[in-house]
Amino acid sequence: IRANQFTGHLMQRAEHPLLYALFGVWERFDTLWYIHIADHGYDQVKPAVFYPLYPALIRLFSFFTHWDLLSALLITNIATFFFFWGALRLFELHTSPRNAFRAVLLWALFPDGFVFFSAYPDSLLLALTVWSIYFASVRGWAIAGVLGLIAGCAKAFGCLTLIPILYLGWRYRDWRAVPAGGLTLVGAAGYQVWLTANHF
Repeated sequence: IRANQFTGHLMQRAEHPLLYALFGVWERFDTLWYIHIADHGYDQVKPAVFYPLYPALIRLFSFFTHWDLLSALLITNIATFFFFWGALRLFELHTSPRNAFRAVLLWALFPDGFVFFSAYPDSLLLALTVWSIYFASVRGWAIAGVLGLIAGCAKAFGCLTLIPILYLGWRYRDWRAVPAGGLTLVGAAGYQVWLTANHF
């Protein structure tokens, strides 16, 4: 729990047992970094490894909730809904609705599935990636590229959406996949340029 410098204000189980059970248990590790970035920006070198989309959304949501942790959890739970919905739609392109539902259910129940509901950006990344691949599968190249770009702002892995987009473009023999795939690199590359410009 106390793996970084932002643990002085953590919710205590003894003082707020119900709130702790619902929210306090998520105040862990990288969550504290994302909340720090949402509040203070990139004010030191260490948080530069955390990409900006998730803390930016925390800051936006906190304008309405006035609580960063609640905002972070809302974002991940909304993203998890869209991730499962997108995975279901994508799987239904290749298998029966029954098998697609089973696949999504197994994904949700997998032991490390807790990360889809914790205050981390993984469900956000997966939601954007899955929908990007879905739109590429139905030849909605522009939307696929934009979603891939945004995924690259969530985590570095987001730019790997380039691979399925280019594969699907090759499979369909559709040249429009090339600029869509190139667009997926813009988010992660733009963040790296910003880091360099700010001497991180």
